[in-house]
Amino acid sequence: MPRLLTLCLASLVFVGCGARAPDRGALVAPRLIDRSVPGTATVDGSGRGMGVSGLRGTLSPLEARAALQPRMNEMTGCFALRSMSFEQLGGQIRMLIRVEGSGRVLSAHPEDSTVGDRDVERCVRRVIQATRFPRTHGGGEAEVHWALTVDPPESVQEPATWSPERVARVVRRRGTRAMSACNVESDIQVTAYVSRRGRVLRAGAASVSGADDETLDCVASHVTRWRMPSGRRISKVTFELT
Repeated sequence: MPRLLTLCLASLVFVGCGARAPDRGALVAPRLIDRSVPGTATVDGSGRGMGVSGLRGTLSPLEARAALQPRMNEMTGCFALRSMSFEQLGGQIRMLIRVEGSGRVLSAHPEDSTVGDRDVERCVRRVIQATRFPRTHGGGEAEVHWALTVDPPESVQEPATWSPERVARVVRRRGTRAMSACNVESDIQVTAYVSRRGRVLRAGAASVSGADDETLDCVASHVTRWRMPSGRRISKVTFELT
């Protein structure tokens, strides 16, 4: 039987949408809460949309939701496959989706992710890349910012959360080498799960500038070879490579 987890699709809004607490539910019937933002949006530190300006084309919230809704079983499957082998899996992935005038997805990449698993991040990107949106209003390219959140089931002890300062020494010592080896040209956000003995169990990566899968895979692979501080239980940390 698939394990239980909570899945949230954030709601499509233009300005300042507040999140509702997700319900615990079965994998086959996730509660969907949609907070994506069509158009280009400025975002404050809390993740709330502060404003929207159009590109050459736009999509309405209902149109974007209608395009993404039929893909939700596939999105759920991305998490389910990985969570079966790693129960502590959880977090939010926020995707930046660029849609051309015809409705074809030009690109999709994680601009922010605390999932901490590259397999999940790649899987979600592939599903979105295959999604067909309606034609944009104005005929030009439009952007959709879309977020998906998953929580471990109540029966699983969630990882302890570390601040970036906890791993700052390791990042300073090894981060530059990883960025050089992976030909990284912009900041990368990394989330890692760390065992009690300091071994990195899983790692994921995201980039506001749109680094490709190969680059993000390379960075995550390097991080999984790092030795982190030890802890009392499995821990999770998000930090920046600059």
